[in-house]
Amino acid sequence: MTSVVAPIYISELTLPESRGKIVSIYQLSITLGILLAFLIDWIVLHGAGDAAGVIMQNGSPRIFEWLFVEEIWRGMFGTEVPVALLFFILLLFTPESPRWLVAHKREDEAMLTMVKIGGEEQAKVQMKEIREMIKEERGGFRELFSPFLRRPFLIGILLPMFSHLSGIAAIMYFAPNIINEAIASVESSFLGAVLVGLVNSVFTFVAIQYIEKTGRRKLLLIGVVGAFISLAGVGILFALESTLIIIPLLCYVASFAFSYGPIVWVIISEIFPTRIRGLAVSIGSFSLMVTGFVITLTNPLLIESIMPSGTFFLYAGLTLPAIWFIWRFVPETKGKTLEEIEKYWKSLKKK
Repeated sequence: MTSVVAPIYISELTLPESRGKIVSIYQLSITLGILLAFLIDWIVLHGAGDAAGVIMQNGSPRIFEWLFVEEIWRGMFGTEVPVALLFFILLLFTPESPRWLVAHKREDEAMLTMVKIGGEEQAKVQMKEIREMIKEERGGFRELFSPFLRRPFLIGILLPMFSHLSGIAAIMYFAPNIINEAIASVESSFLGAVLVGLVNSVFTFVAIQYIEKTGRRKLLLIGVVGAFISLAGVGILFALESTLIIIPLLCYVASFAFSYGPIVWVIISEIFPTRIRGLAVSIGSFSLMVTGFVITLTNPLLIESIMPSGTFFLYAGLTLPAIWFIWRFVPETKGKTLEEIEKYWKSLKKK
């Protein structure tokens, strides 16, 4: 639910010239969370030492030993509870987005919010555009199949799907297992997973820095091509039984972090009209989650049946249709208001 609402909320709350950067910060927060989780898991594992996962026979263990030694996975999960509680508390202080407020006849509140964000003149211009677009919108699932929305609907489904077909979910979930195939050390593989999380976070800053300068489309194409080369490199090194697999694996994570990771969320949160944006992004998010689930579920089976090398060659091959699709169908939305993007789709229909 959060993965659907957050990018929509951010895109509706920010100015066109900074929207890509701000939505990318949302992705950065995810990568920092993953890095923190990997780091805490490694610290917990390192602290447990050789006793990790070993059930003591000398009486009932103390609660700390039970959580962080015998049932170590429970301790790893338990460390996330305070963060989740903090997130919930902070949500109580967030305002509604201006577009939602206008759609629900609360224009005074919307105006106050937009003045705080971009000043009075900018707020008046945006308020006029929002009113015009809302008058034309019908809303509902059927509108997604309107002629002028067929192309953005296709982008909204396939772009998230392509991002996870490259194998990122499996790599992030099974990073220790994948690295262990080459290193053969449990603690070192967890430390390698921390390195994966660190690279993921650092290269998300590349997107934040360049998404408004370079543009969404160009940065996305560069990253996906980089992902293809890196995944092929992982497959080759697995086939050669090299211990240097971590190098192209980190290159893949870096390529994903400044392209697929943030830019998919930016694009799918920009390309739909206000009244159906929530529905459309939820469908795109569902596409992403289902694809991620399938990739995660099949990764151990693929590694066992076609070996790690074959698995990564498969992921590399699945990025090729994504490169063609982005080049052919995904437009540049840099610097455009949400209303201008909607007008662009309507102009394509008239041609």
